[in-house]
Amino acid sequence: MKECELCGRESELMKARIEDTVLSVCKKCCYLGIKIEEAEKAVTQKISDKIQLTEIIPDFAQKIKNAREEAGISKTDLANKLGISPSLLTRIEKGMRPTDKIVKKLEKALNISLFYKETVIATKTEKLPEVTLGDVVQLRLRKK
Repeated sequence: MKECELCGRESELMKARIEDTVLSVCKKCCYLGIKIEEAEKAVTQKISDKIQLTEIIPDFAQKIKNAREEAGISKTDLANKLGISPSLLTRIEKGMRPTDKIVKKLEKALNISLFYKETVIATKTEKLPEVTLGDVVQLRLRKK
């Protein structure tokens, strides 16, 4: 037999919601809250996420510069077409990461692709421990 989480009495326990907390309590303490009619089970949480990542290619600066030069467009003309300053375009061609909005404009203006999509599947299964009121008290005592 297990101990009641409220009074410590060893007896048959049941789940009850007492002040918005679910506790394992004896029949005498059950009247302090609302009895929960659930069978005890191991709590297992499975997380499976499919995450779609859109990233800029690592050599974006060189690709932008090469595409601009192949098209025969000057930095000033391309910057004016994109609505950005020529100095910003120079910094982008030297490796500064542009915003996604500017990347889309560059892709359209130079007819190149700078983004790639990567799908990451993350799966994690973990057993969640059951936390009792006694565990909380022990944690607080250790912190002091």
